[in-house]
Amino acid sequence: MSEQSAKQSLSRRRQFKLLAVLFGLVSALLILEIALRIGGHKPWSPPPAHIRIEPGNRMFQALAEGGYRHLPGRYKVILAPEYSFQMSHLEWGLRSTKAPVSSSDDYGKPPEIWFMGCSITHGWGVNDRDTYAWKIQEKFGAHNVVNAGVGGYGTLQSRLFFQDLLQHRGKPALVVYAYGRFHDFRNTFVRTWRKGFVPNNKSPNLRIPTARLDGESLDYHLTPAEYHEWPFQGWLATSHYLERLHNFREANASRSDEVSRELIKNWAAACLRDGIQFVVAGISSDAAPMLEWCSRLGIKTIDISMPLSDPANTNHPYDNHPNAKSHTVYAERLTEFIQPILTKERVGSAD
Repeated sequence: MSEQSAKQSLSRRRQFKLLAVLFGLVSALLILEIALRIGGHKPWSPPPAHIRIEPGNRMFQALAEGGYRHLPGRYKVILAPEYSFQMSHLEWGLRSTKAPVSSSDDYGKPPEIWFMGCSITHGWGVNDRDTYAWKIQEKFGAHNVVNAGVGGYGTLQSRLFFQDLLQHRGKPALVVYAYGRFHDFRNTFVRTWRKGFVPNNKSPNLRIPTARLDGESLDYHLTPAEYHEWPFQGWLATSHYLERLHNFREANASRSDEVSRELIKNWAAACLRDGIQFVVAGISSDAAPMLEWCSRLGIKTIDISMPLSDPANTNHPYDNHPNAKSHTVYAERLTEFIQPILTKERVGSAD
């Protein structure tokens, strides 16, 4: 065999080996793709934008300093042709807790109870009168109840909102932070949370206040509200599966639960210095570890959670947020818990 023929034969063998490797990889990927799909895994598709808001089809405004709040005004939210609800936002985007609804926040000077938290506290999915903050206002006529819940908020954004309200409204008698374990990922703004948040964001150039632990101290910064898909994530279940594994590992490494603990501890300490009663209310069924940790620090806690896995407690099939029945339970549990705190507060003030 000539030297040239030998080289050609070697080249063909290398090409064959390369093709065999490529064929093996493609076959393995195809088998994995089929197996994942049989197992219920799918390519990623952004959540459908089926919600309509009238007027304007938006209810949030981005803040120059980072973050966002509700837009003031009265809105109708249509989740389906047969299901809608009304919501009224006052100045600062606070949801109304009593009639008559005004375009400005002119509640006056009675002592205030502030409820801080996410869309559950805000009352997404139910009318103003069905939110637990409204129901508690009906029980505490000598106080002004402020509903400062904002959809998508975690601990950090709630605390920042609290600071802004403190500057403009003065000190409340009591602040209740409604905590859900899902707030942890919102505080660190990991990919798991960005994946659901970003596709629904309608504010360009939005930056989200974010906290991470640098050693044992908190590091604060603003993170662009961006989410970048992996290649072929929307086409291949394999790519989406690997992306979710990456997100899971990133979330575990973020120490998000520890971040929430530090944020709550600092918030409670600030309220103690200012003479403000502070309560952490658990709104998710898995909030018990945080409530137990807070209790060991001397922070007042209460579990008001409802099992939202039960459709009877939500606006199913239109939405998985608590329904009016659940808000009634929240209000009853909170009313019973905070009544002695406010009574003691009034006695202490009189002394």
